[in-house]
Formats: sequence, structure tokens, C-alpha cells
Amino acid sequence: MANSVTQQQLKQQAYRLAGVKTTSALKKKHSALSTLDMRRKASWVRAIELLENIAQGIPVWDGAADSIDGTLHKLLDFQDQLVEEICEISLNQIAANKEFIL
Repeated sequence: MANSVTQQQLKQQAYRLAGVKTTSALKKKHSALSTLDMRRKASWVRAIELLENIAQGIPVWDGAADSIDGTLHKLLDFQDQLVEEICEISLNQIAANKEFIL
């Protein structure tokens, strides 16, 4: 985020990403945000990062100690999915290159 962005602009962007209108609604909707001090600009930047990750399907830890294992498994599954997609793209590129060369 650029330094020229105000805290109010960050706040509005976070609300828009989460589909809420208040900070308390934001924290209730996403427990991973509940520990952030929303009086700080850095917390709004972090909230936007987390919300963007959630929007992309990247698992986010909710901060609860008993959910670490579940979150790690979700992250590993997500990573496995990405690796499979990258391998498929690479194989398709190799096949296209072979056709081009022949």
C-alpha cells in the first residue's frame, strides 16, 4: 500500500472486501481480524491482505490455538493444488513447444 493512502481509505476498502459496514461486523465476520488493533493504519493494511487472501481461497489462521493443525492442513492442501496447477501448465507449455519445434 502506498503511504499516500489514508487510514479512512483503507478502512473503506476493507469494509468493501468483507461486505460489512462497521469494524465490529468485520471482526465478527472474520475471526482472524479480531486481534488487530484497528486504531492503527498497519492493522487496516493487514486486514486488507487477509481479506484478499480469503477472496483468493487462501486459508487464513483464525488465531485460535486449537485450529493451528487444521489451518496447516488447509494450507498444505492449497499448496498441493497450486503445485498441480503449475505442473499442468508446465506440461501444456512443453507440449506446445514441442509442436512448435516440429
